[in-house]
Amino acid sequence: MKASSRILVTARLVAVMLMIPTIVEAQWRQPVVIDGGVGPGEIDLAMSAPGDAMVVWTRGVDVYANYYTRNQGFRGATNIEVSDLGETALPQVAIDNHGRAHAVWMRAQSGTQGWRISHNSFTPGNGGAWGTALYISGPTGFPPQIAMNARGDTHAVWVHLGDSGTRGSLEGRSRAPTDVAFGNVQLLEPFTTSSSLGWTEALAIDGNGNALAAWLQGSALEESQVLHANLSHGITWDPAGATPIAFDVRMSSAYFTEPSVAINALGTDGVVAWHDFEGEGSSARAAVYAASYRTATGHWDGPTLLGRDTSPDPGNALHPQVGVDGSGRMLAIWGQHVGLGNAIRIRWSRRSAGATEWEESRQLANRALYDHHTQLAMNRGGNALAVWLEPVNGGYGVFSSSYSAATRTWSPVVKVSSGTAVYRNVPPKVAIDVNDNGMAIWVELENGPDGVRTRLKASVFDAPQ
Repeated sequence: MKASSRILVTARLVAVMLMIPTIVEAQWRQPVVIDGGVGPGEIDLAMSAPGDAMVVWTRGVDVYANYYTRNQGFRGATNIEVSDLGETALPQVAIDNHGRAHAVWMRAQSGTQGWRISHNSFTPGNGGAWGTALYISGPTGFPPQIAMNARGDTHAVWVHLGDSGTRGSLEGRSRAPTDVAFGNVQLLEPFTTSSSLGWTEALAIDGNGNALAAWLQGSALEESQVLHANLSHGITWDPAGATPIAFDVRMSSAYFTEPSVAINALGTDGVVAWHDFEGEGSSARAAVYAASYRTATGHWDGPTLLGRDTSPDPGNALHPQVGVDGSGRMLAIWGQHVGLGNAIRIRWSRRSAGATEWEESRQLANRALYDHHTQLAMNRGGNALAVWLEPVNGGYGVFSSSYSAATRTWSPVVKVSSGTAVYRNVPPKVAIDVNDNGMAIWVELENGPDGVRTRLKASVFDAPQ
């Protein structure tokens, strides 16, 4: 054996004896199928700070879940809504640092009763078990959001429509870690005019149980909307009629505005981002804005323009995603049309802790995206993962880049999915833990005995150790 080889072997043996971890490059693992043979419709993913994760998905009248731990991997698909009632849709899931999880989804009702919000909870002991799914809303509830912090405080919100389909309200229910069920329905915001509707909402929670919610309210898709945001006091929202912060927003039925929110565990900094159409008629183009909240000042800063296309024939900047870390550093990414063509690129911007201005936006990579729905996950240390869809050899694939708070840079783009059969109509999901490990899930198409079917796949991201 050569001397150099003996030295290398000796060094490795010493490292093993001293239990010194080998430093490796960050990488995505080989994708695995996790649906247990029950292909998905819509999907969601949540990950705790220690790295446990819960995946949920809908399939016709059923809802399924699969629990993951760093030590044991996926435990297997479980049906958490055993029912022969109406279709299920828009599942959302959250998990705490003890592995406890809550999932919510919409279920269609018979006749003209519309949709109701269903809920189920997971307890991790002895392999883990789900309870019995129960309704937590009255009739005409849609679409739900749920948020859970490290110790288990949980908030769920949804839009409730009136009997005529208008003049509804934003409602929610909350529970503390020791509660065995959600508390009574709370009114977050009444929709006061005869034609007002709530369109979509977003939700985040801090370590003290305070939740940050944002939602759109208006009368029609093509008219001006108002983006509202409000902060709860623990598991109690402000009394009915309280006035949340509000920003004027213009939407388009072609590019629906979906706000994104984040708040750090300390509750010191929160942020809301959205896209807003500017200009008139056929010349209207979307730009990305953000507003931030600081507990120290007790008020909102913004809205601040994060990005718009400044070319002679500008395109749309759409669907931002935001994150905020433990020190108050903020990160935003979005899809940016290049001119009036179909080409889409990822833009991003950051804001330093304590700063009042966002940095000028930059291109993440010169990549050709399928659509604008980039996904972002950021941890309390400021590191982040982003995933998105790109065209690949006549099909589609899932791609990713990781962000380093230390260097303020993104890693080279890598392909996460193994093939080209990713289902483009379901955006991938991503999550990250406190150790910078993460996970991505997505839907793929494959040929089955009865034709083309969907499969749910996952890949785990391993940070350098």
